[in-house]
Amino acid sequence: MPLRQAALDYLERDGVLCVAMLEALRTGRASPLSVTPQGVALQMGSRLLLSADDAPAALSLVPAHWDGVVQVAGAQRARQVAQALGLSILWECYQSVYCSKTPRPVRADIRPLGLAYHQAILDHYHLFHDPEYITQRIEAGVMYGIFVEDNLAGFVGEHWEGSMGMLEVFPPYRRLGLATQLHNFTINRYLAQGRTPFAEVLTDNAPSLALQAKMGMTVSQDTVCALGRQDSSSH
Repeated sequence: MPLRQAALDYLERDGVLCVAMLEALRTGRASPLSVTPQGVALQMGSRLLLSADDAPAALSLVPAHWDGVVQVAGAQRARQVAQALGLSILWECYQSVYCSKTPRPVRADIRPLGLAYHQAILDHYHLFHDPEYITQRIEAGVMYGIFVEDNLAGFVGEHWEGSMGMLEVFPPYRRLGLATQLHNFTINRYLAQGRTPFAEVLTDNAPSLALQAKMGMTVSQDTVCALGRQDSSSH
């Protein structure tokens, strides 16, 4: 069996928890490094993505002298791998997946955002301050804004690894259902491209988790952790 198909077969055993790996493989963002009956290792740029039956199986998939971020599906396995490799947990996320093929209703003025909106995005995005990353996302054509009476009221985007995110609604426009419209728009954009809409939600991001449930998303019971040195990139 080809390595890619063997990796897909293993990951589909837990398609919600492993959605980021599945989509990275399906879209060509990642390539399989190793596949065994006990686990899968993918490489996506400088990031190693692991899903395995247990921590020893995961550790056996880590290439010698790997110095990039290691992303592990399953919190307990991730903590054991982190301890064995002397790494810190950079972030921990639930995986949220839209499992339906039915588009969501959108009734809003949503437009692609160009570099003219770079500062507005930078000023309002609350998770991190990274001008270069914002530029990359805009130039990739994956940042969209919602407008009310021709005024930018919020935005949504797509992270470099393919997950939905970067959703913000500006304070004067909150509680108007704009976050729902942005979320629905993004789901529909993924569906139109033949992709699985998914998001990675930090475990302490209660508002986003509530929105995922409201939108009919399926949220993983377990989490995915990124491991690395404290100075590693964690976007």
